[in-house]
Amino acid sequence: MRRSGLPLLAALAATLVPAPVRAQAPARASGPPPNAAVIGRLAVECMGDVPLPATFRLDAPETAPYVRAALADAWRTGGKTALLAEPAGQADSALAARPARLAYRVEAASVRYGRAGRGRLARTADLRLRLSLTDARGALAYDAVCARAAEDRVPARMRGALGEAYPELAGTGPAPAAWRRVAEPVLLAGAVGLSTLLFFSLRSR
Repeated sequence: MRRSGLPLLAALAATLVPAPVRAQAPARASGPPPNAAVIGRLAVECMGDVPLPATFRLDAPETAPYVRAALADAWRTGGKTALLAEPAGQADSALAARPARLAYRVEAASVRYGRAGRGRLARTADLRLRLSLTDARGALAYDAVCARAAEDRVPARMRGALGEAYPELAGTGPAPAAWRRVAEPVLLAGAVGLSTLLFFSLRSR
């Protein structure tokens, strides 16, 4: 059974965006945006380089739903209409009348953290997006890999919440400081030794 050619923006919630994305609450204005929202914003920046027509067919991967959601919001705001790309040989008349086709692939999306001092972390989000646009004549109008990065500062206590919606965006680093790698084993050994000494001291009384 083939899918209809209804505009993506009208059927996004039921067709392209899985439940976890629909249910995700927007970030509070007073706090930093979730990692997925930062990656989505980078995708929108990348798409700004593509000469999109007002209406086009979309070939999007099933992965990275946060990228699809961010792009759909941007297209709706910008007055663009994205149509679902049909499998080969199943295009209906609505799609055939608008043959321009956009395809994108997420080659890499990651978040890493570094120390920023005073209970804060330096967050760096990276995105690599492969973009390809075929125009109405079937000619390749755009083909490139877009790389974008964003940096900000976030409270260290919020690290888990910022990446909990998507495990792949949980973030890496920072590694323990050199002094902690040395001091923590020493302190642990000292605590064990003190406990043992107190134990035998109490028993000898």
